[in-house]
Amino acid sequence: MLPGRILLMLGLLILPMTLSAQTVIESSMDWTTGIFRITASRPLEPGKSPDDHPRAIEDLEKDLIPLAVNELGQLAWDNRGSLDQLMFRSPESRTAVESLAQALEREWSRLSDDYMFVEAAYVVDLSTEITSAFPLSALQRFPARPPGWRPVPADDWTGIVIYVPDGLPVRGAGMNADARPALRARILTDGLEVLAEPAASGSGILNYLELDERDEAEPMVGRRPFRTMARGLYGDNPCDIIISGDDGADILSSESGRKALEEGRIVVLLDNLDD
Repeated sequence: MLPGRILLMLGLLILPMTLSAQTVIESSMDWTTGIFRITASRPLEPGKSPDDHPRAIEDLEKDLIPLAVNELGQLAWDNRGSLDQLMFRSPESRTAVESLAQALEREWSRLSDDYMFVEAAYVVDLSTEITSAFPLSALQRFPARPPGWRPVPADDWTGIVIYVPDGLPVRGAGMNADARPALRARILTDGLEVLAEPAASGSGILNYLELDERDEAEPMVGRRPFRTMARGLYGDNPCDIIISGDDGADILSSESGRKALEEGRIVVLLDNLDD
């Protein structure tokens, strides 16, 4: 009798997992807009008709949150790694990631052409949701204005553009790497002072563009941005961008530069921008 009971218990455990596995999702992150997107599909149960579309969507969405949390977990969080790694280090942060998943809004839903599946797409703007999901523990404090006189622009800077070439040295790692977009990436000086941490200042996440798309930066940084090039990267996950001390001092010496930092009007240009 014992083997039979074991098989029965295993069957009971596997059944809910099988039902949940019926919903399949794929995700993508647009680092230019901050939009995280999920597409989901679930087979219609035998005997269901197209008229059962609303009920099928309800069943799909019962599975959606835990599956979306798993997908969000793959996103780079900060210089220490992904959201999964954050949740491992700080289990309480899972509640915040779940709130991001719950903020997903249905974009569309439909039946597949063969009427075998219900399909839907969901989106969330992480550039706006990230600060509400992860409340600020302290307001960001910018470094003091550098001592001595430094030239300031005759016309205000309207934003900041940082070109980050491939293969930059990673501070303290003895290696070169390509910058990786992350939800809580920072801009640092070569003295590792924090110039900008958009997620901590309430202005969302950094804006990323591929170099070939640099003409699209104007709506984010205006017509006369301060332009510079990164000198290095920082972190186990090399997402923090290091600029020269002179460039940092020039930005901090100008009211318009400090305002651009505070408002997150920063565009990071990468040679290649992958999902």
